[in-house]
Amino acid sequence: GEAAPVASGGANLELLRRYVRQELLRDPRVEEVLQVSVTPHDARRDGVDVLARVRAVTGQEASLEVHVDGT
Repeated sequence: GEAAPVASGGANLELLRRYVRQELLRDPRVEEVLQVSVTPHDARRDGVDVLARVRAVTGQEASLEVHVDGT
């Protein structure tokens, strides 16, 4: 079958959020994932914005933002 658009439905957004969290924790520099949010783009364009905050093993906090186009 065809792949569903990235931003189609809350279940897909939750799966993406969990995947991002899991991948961040695989980085040995990351001690804790403090926040991961996945927000769909507006109806005119498919895709999501991912915002994450982590605490490094050094104790410092860092944020990152990624824009993913669905096309």
